[in-house]
Amino acid sequence: MHAAALCRDPCGRLLIVGYVCLLMGQASINLAVAMGLMPVTGVPLPFFSYGGSSLLANYLGLGISLAAAAAPRRGTAKTTLI
Repeated sequence: MHAAALCRDPCGRLLIVGYVCLLMGQASINLAVAMGLMPVTGVPLPFFSYGGSSLLANYLGLGISLAAAAAPRRGTAKTTLI
């Protein structure tokens, strides 16, 4: 959420907030199943549970979110002529 607050691009900010909501939802469903509050759904815990495709998707989403946070805003690049 700190990266979303620092992001200058509104589209990037929404992308980061959406990804964080996805991770928090996935984690809350997994923890509710582990505590016995919900029926078993098969949702893995992000970044901890075993599974290649889930882990790959989580890391890809994290990389896209970090790239959006680090990208400069379009049209604000300063050019200097020497």
